[in-house]
Amino acid sequence: MSQLDTLVGAIGSLLDQPGLGLGEDGKTILTRLGERVVEARRLDGETLELAVALPDLDYPSEAMMTEILQANSLGAATGCGYLALEEHRVSLRERWHTATVTADGAPGRFEGFVECAGYWLAVGCDQLLERAAAATPPAEYSGEELHRMGGDMVLMRV
Repeated sequence: MSQLDTLVGAIGSLLDQPGLGLGEDGKTILTRLGERVVEARRLDGETLELAVALPDLDYPSEAMMTEILQANSLGAATGCGYLALEEHRVSLRERWHTATVTADGAPGRFEGFVECAGYWLAVGCDQLLERAAAATPPAEYSGEELHRMGGDMVLMRV
């Protein structure tokens, strides 16, 4: 049994799922948060990645990408994890390396990840969408609006 299997087994014990392990494809569903699954996948022989999809944030705009980067850099809402973009789809992820996460520590880390994922699914996505919408300037400015901004600006549409 590999160290990654031991970590997944520790989570299985926490969830009353004895025998939980990674499939032949290196993946397993750990639990569900409403309609979303929390998945684990083997990245290599020593690294396990937990992930939960955040479909409300898929296909992010430039303003949304800025908000995602800020959320990642501040880390307050992502805990030990991070918001990731893969093929235009956004997810919350956390990587565990066998040198730093033990079977004894895995259940607590997992509970922290699930708590963080619950925040993103309940309110975090909505808050990020609101901030991105507020940060997105209107497509057209009138001369009066530019004057109120207090400066000369040249806007070019590319």
